[in-house]
Amino acid sequence: MSSRGQTSRFYDPKDPMATTGRPIDDKAQPVDHFFAKLLKLSATMHTKTAKAEAAKRHERMRCFLADLASEID
Repeated sequence: MSSRGQTSRFYDPKDPMATTGRPIDDKAQPVDHFFAKLLKLSATMHTKTAKAEAAKRHERMRCFLADLASEID
């Protein structure tokens, strides 16, 4: 259950990594928030320092998603 008292799941069991073109729903499935927002943030950075830090964090998120995909496959 989520904090709102609704049943939710961490990812879509049919398409956990959102590769089929299904609608992204980060309110119902937290993993979708990576695709809805988090993986897009690095492209919005402007300073050299921000771009470097964003690149590191972007790669860390990609690794997390790859590990998750391998675990649930």
